[in-house]
Amino acid sequence: METGSIEIPGLEIYPNIYKGIELLPRNNRQLVGILIGASGAGKDRIMCEMMALNKFTHIITATARLRRFNATNPAEEDRLKEIASTALTREHHNKILKTFEKEGLATLEPENAYVWMRWMMPSDKTEEQYHKNLIQEYQLVESDAHNESFYGLPKSSLMMIDNPWVIPVIRGEINGAVTLNQLIPQDEFQVVNFTVVPDSLDQCQEEMLDRAAISEEELNNRIQKNIEDSQRYKDITNFYIKNTRAEINGRPGIETTVNSLAQLTEDLLKSE
Repeated sequence: METGSIEIPGLEIYPNIYKGIELLPRNNRQLVGILIGASGAGKDRIMCEMMALNKFTHIITATARLRRFNATNPAEEDRLKEIASTALTREHHNKILKTFEKEGLATLEPENAYVWMRWMMPSDKTEEQYHKNLIQEYQLVESDAHNESFYGLPKSSLMMIDNPWVIPVIRGEINGAVTLNQLIPQDEFQVVNFTVVPDSLDQCQEEMLDRAAISEEELNNRIQKNIEDSQRYKDITNFYIKNTRAEINGRPGIETTVNSLAQLTEDLLKSE
């Protein structure tokens, strides 16, 4: 079947769930999910619904940057940033931010937004070694330096020993998914790639326009990227998730999709 310019080559194995590339035998390896799809396809909605059912849990990545904050009064932003910049340690920085929050001066980035890696003042002479140390210290499966900071995926974030009936899932885009499929240790984990597919790429455009102010140039760039990426999903996708707006038996299609995905998740977790 074809959805816009997104082709779903596999058979429907559950209502709104289609089969892609065959999974290898699990052999008791822990499952790790990667959730991809076009901008506006509904990845966040699917993720939230599955988390509410306690079937997925969001994998927390790591960063070496400091927590961010937003000034309650935008006119105070520069002054507060100047105060925060005096911190020499992460602990000192957090103490400053908590003071801002207590006094109603700012709202803070959630503490559970990331695994907060050891932080140090930037230095050209030591930055490369600092990053190497973080990779080793936090057992980063994947890492990247961008936006003047360092980010990564700790191996510990992939592990769900405390709850074997939930799949830890990473939301991402096609390039990151391809990379993670290569870097996640295949002897310990079995990666399952889920691709969210809308009724059409026009649906993605409508969603992008509805959820945020976006310039015409940025919208066109995202539309073009959606078209280009749609041709690559078949190379890694194990299961396609049809996020339809159409009603099914008088009920919203999303209900059928989530119910099917929940059943698929249970069946995957039961497999050996």
